[in-house]
Amino acid sequence: MNANDQAYFRSRKAPGPLAVKEGDPVTYTRYFLKSIGAPLTDDMWRRRGVVIGTKDNLARVQWDGEEESHWVLTNNLAIPGANLRHCE
Repeated sequence: MNANDQAYFRSRKAPGPLAVKEGDPVTYTRYFLKSIGAPLTDDMWRRRGVVIGTKDNLARVQWDGEEESHWVLTNNLAIPGANLRHCE
């Protein structure tokens, strides 16, 4: 991690859970992708999915191009569009 990445985490608070319901479109948050060290060229930055179920702070997401759905913490999800959580 370079100095700019370290400054990013010092200046930003980790996002809390996102209130999602079935049928909501989702992406990963910028904070999550930077925290796992995903390079900007990684497909995860452009990945889109749809919530197909929820349980506590988890959402079952059907990602585009995948046959199986996966449980994801809602802290790591964002709604696509102009907002601070979205990773575009």
